[in-house]
Amino acid sequence: MAVSFITTIGTTDYGFDWVNKVIEIEAAVLEISAADLKDAIHDAQDGTEGMSFDQIAISGNPVVLTATTSTFLNVILLSTWKILSLSVSGTFTVGEGNVVSLADGIDIFAPNVLVTLVNNTSAAGVLVTTGGSSMTAEQDAKLTSVEAKTAELWKTRGLEIGNPVTVTPTGVDTDDGDIDLDLSGDGIATTIIERQA
Repeated sequence: MAVSFITTIGTTDYGFDWVNKVIEIEAAVLEISAADLKDAIHDAQDGTEGMSFDQIAISGNPVVLTATTSTFLNVILLSTWKILSLSVSGTFTVGEGNVVSLADGIDIFAPNVLVTLVNNTSAAGVLVTTGGSSMTAEQDAKLTSVEAKTAELWKTRGLEIGNPVTVTPTGVDTDDGDIDLDLSGDGIATTIIERQA
């Protein structure tokens, strides 16, 4: 491998080999985060040497969904870029976000038979903080009940989706000096409009 650029994020050295498209992680490190990897890639791409090469990765910053919920940081390695752990034993883990390869999905590692390689990704991609404001089962049941009752009310009034209301005059009554106009909807409800003389 021919590493031509090294950047240090925290206490970890990240070496970049643009020819073989490999990001080397020093041997003493057994875990890196998606955020640190993103910062290292940013340093490499923005360096004088990195500017003359194709982009290494793109990232999608976490999206805040509620006060206690957000999506994970997503780092997507482009082309055939891989991560190479230089460790000689143990388990090397990439976590605290989703690191994937555009070419190979969750297969983001260059081979190293001396270590177990773990890519902690989330299929759902959503991190929920415990103790937040999630609905209880009782609240969910109440909401479902209200939604069902509202849908039934709309249906009985002829207002459900796909059943437009048509209004047809059915009679005029002027017996008492007032003009009463009867209007029928879809046969379920009748509305009477009165105009005072």
